[in-house]
Amino acid sequence: MKKKFLSAILIFLVVYIQGCVVVVDEGQWPQEPHQNNIVSDETIIEIDAISKLAFDNSRKDGFKRIAQREDLSPEAQVHLIRATFKKLSFENSKKEILLTLINNPGFCSAAEIEILQSLDNLAFNNSKEEILKAIDDVRTPNENQY
Repeated sequence: MKKKFLSAILIFLVVYIQGCVVVVDEGQWPQEPHQNNIVSDETIIEIDAISKLAFDNSRKDGFKRIAQREDLSPEAQVHLIRATFKKLSFENSKKEILLTLINNPGFCSAAEIEILQSLDNLAFNNSKEEILKAIDDVRTPNENQY
């Protein structure tokens, strides 16, 4: 009986606990990425690095520096918004990053859509109203400019 039990365990180990090998053909990798993709990818990598910082305040400061950049790609803006909601604990920190991005001259419609779809992640109604008003102010021409 013991021999059958040991044989079954040995078969289990051989079959189920094997290493796997992944082979990648280098010819499938893109040769030269487009310049805008390089900047976007670096910014996304930077956002991911900031996301791993230990303290909420450090993450907020890093996200805010990125949100102030005028040359942010739409992909980087969306990634920043998602990281803000996922990695920041305090609502005021989230709101500060979102308002900084909204007031950025490079704020894009993809980022606007991401914020609007994620607005329920904010707990307080006045925070939601402040974000919506900021988006409206950016999208509506100022009537006093005439």
